[in-house]
Amino acid sequence: MSDLLDGLDGYTLDRVRPAGRAERQEPLLATLTEHRFSDPGWIFERKLDGVRTIATRDGGTPRLWSRAHKSMDRSYPEIVTALEKHGGPQFVADGEIVAFDGDQTSFSRLQSRTQQTDPAETDQTGVVVYLYLFDLLICGDSDLTRMPLRARKRLLRRAFDFRDPLRFSAHRNADGEEYYRQACEQGWDGLVAKQAGSTYRSGRSDDWLMFDADHSV
Repeated sequence: MSDLLDGLDGYTLDRVRPAGRAERQEPLLATLTEHRFSDPGWIFERKLDGVRTIATRDGGTPRLWSRAHKSMDRSYPEIVTALEKHGGPQFVADGEIVAFDGDQTSFSRLQSRTQQTDPAETDQTGVVVYLYLFDLLICGDSDLTRMPLRARKRLLRRAFDFRDPLRFSAHRNADGEEYYRQACEQGWDGLVAKQAGSTYRSGRSDDWLMFDADHSV
């Protein structure tokens, strides 16, 4: 873990706390807003139409948890395998499992996978899935939730070897309004605006805001 923290400033390092077990946690939930804005203190990510997932590993096989606290390991075995191969021995990460219909994420297409718990049946659906990770809460013996979001994303990128089906959720800095226009033009679901210096707290928060797309723009 020490190598992962290299290059962080003193303030950020002081926010690291010892971690307990790497177990399922309640996700941070974004608040819907009609106010579109640009701000250098915020980052902006693509809003994905999938299934929110907390991925955990505490030395054994990785686990996938839904917002309803249900295990999703058997529905997405290839993601569990990828996390085992390309992640560390202990982590808690936040992300979204998605399937694509063309260039767009499609929850309706993903649904054929969510109902399956038999590996042979998941293969038969023919639906390819990906896990987009966008936050890192625990890595090794370190609890990162009090660190600023921008630093957590930097560590997230270092903590996993991002190869399909694992993908890093990229973001744009500051210019939310122009990015929102592009999201609407490209048919995305919208954007999620996140305060770059915010900590990670479970439950609904104004630190993360949802911009739903207006496809008439």
